[in-house]
Amino acid sequence: METLKIIKKPEPGKRLKVCAYARISNANRESSINEQIDYYTTLIFNNRNWEFAGIYADEGISGTTTQARKQFLLMIEKAKNGLIDVIIVKSISRFARNVMNLLVTVQELTTIGVEVFFEKEGISTMDPQSTVYLTCWAQFAEEEIKSMSANKRWRDEKNYRDGIYHISTNQMLGFRLNNNKEVEIYEPEAKWIREIFRMYVSGEKTASIAEWLTENGVKTAKGNSKWSSSSVRNILRNEKYCGDCIMNKRFTVDPITHQTKKNNGERELYIVRDGHPAIVTRELFNDVQSILDKNKEHFKITSKPYQKIESEYTHFIYCPYCGHFYFSKKNRHPELISPTVKRMFYCSSNRTRRLCKESESVYQDELSVIIAKQIQILKANEKAFKEAVIDAFGKDKTATLEEKIKALNDEISKLRETLKTMVDRSEESIKQLCEHYRYEIKIKTQKRLDLENELLTQINPKEKADQIIKTLREIPVQDNANGLKFRKLFCHVIAYSRDKLLFIIGNENLKNIPKTPQFLFKGEHSYKIRCTTYKTEFGIYINK
Repeated sequence: METLKIIKKPEPGKRLKVCAYARISNANRESSINEQIDYYTTLIFNNRNWEFAGIYADEGISGTTTQARKQFLLMIEKAKNGLIDVIIVKSISRFARNVMNLLVTVQELTTIGVEVFFEKEGISTMDPQSTVYLTCWAQFAEEEIKSMSANKRWRDEKNYRDGIYHISTNQMLGFRLNNNKEVEIYEPEAKWIREIFRMYVSGEKTASIAEWLTENGVKTAKGNSKWSSSSVRNILRNEKYCGDCIMNKRFTVDPITHQTKKNNGERELYIVRDGHPAIVTRELFNDVQSILDKNKEHFKITSKPYQKIESEYTHFIYCPYCGHFYFSKKNRHPELISPTVKRMFYCSSNRTRRLCKESESVYQDELSVIIAKQIQILKANEKAFKEAVIDAFGKDKTATLEEKIKALNDEISKLRETLKTMVDRSEESIKQLCEHYRYEIKIKTQKRLDLENELLTQINPKEKADQIIKTLREIPVQDNANGLKFRKLFCHVIAYSRDKLLFIIGNENLKNIPKTPQFLFKGEHSYKIRCTTYKTEFGIYINK
């Protein structure tokens, strides 16, 4: 196998820690992830001057951005922590197709002495001329994406003109694809669609319909049990339910950032009438549109347009009952002699009507104090907190992997010792047995490599704990959270009630949070609002 011309030299008595990065997008399957992993594993292990530092692979992910590439981000983090010296990549386009992403990442790695070698182009980032080469190649890759996007747009518009369209039946109720890939009505769901249209034309409000659907156990297209006014309104506005299809409703503004926007006349719209079976009649659909348009005009807001204000609390407080985040609102008490203004947080489901009846409002000033207290508790128990993070992020899994690797090494050693005693014998049966042992050694060696790669490319519990402790130490101690960068430590806070708050540390994905999680590093905060005294219990949950 060809040896790559890596520029970086190992320190005396040490070997270079070398890893490889592989990525395959949905649009480009020229070779499988497994083939790349096998190739680079063999390449690295065959070089005596290299130490295997893992194969990091992202499959089915675009290369125009890095945020969604978890293995890529993990690899960069390990490189910054000194666990990787050299990164081998098949080509520049596999690493990044966005010029800025590519140059910024390469510059960060070069600054800390990590070399990236692009095999296809034969370019090393340790080469002083590499910046010029990389810029040219990345710009070429960007232009390739733009060209592919333009070709796709031309092909889509041709299909639109020919009346060819696709309905995402898995994203809407009432339709399914039959064995011939044709759209047909799915009656168990279609009956609810007809009922939604009938109820609305009879005078029911969208909020009432949503509540009725929730009470009757009807699932949304996404499988949620909770319905909202907007989800009902989207169904009522969907022309596909009367057999029509409007195409080109949205279009891609920038193929690099994948930004899309609603088509408000910038592009031509295409409509196909009666292109598939209708669930409701056209007359009923048109009557519903007339009512929706009248209501829209009747309730039209004439005040200043709503401006979204981003703050440190945006998408921070989570409601476990309906799955929505809280929003901020000023709460006035005009009945008092001196009206006071308190900024409160409310569940988003209750913006216009109280649909989420289990949720409770939260006072911002008191939450700010609770956040500061939680940080102080963690600082006072830093050692125990670190151990809890290590346990949560798979200390046991790491130990299990290491035990499996050791067991395989022992088995391979025994097989090799047995094979040595047999290779000189000429009997046919012994030769066949030798071949069997060689095959077993090969299989067990591959299993060992897979386990070693899994061990190297998973999140190291100790590293993760060190990172979180470093973030904790950077946050100063004060009486409230004003000015603190607490979002670097806490992903979210779950508001079970005004009296029970749970801070999430680690993974921000809340789908894996148990229904009754254990509160770690608990604290209490008592406060008085007018004549009522409240006591809030709070703690953390480490989400791996």
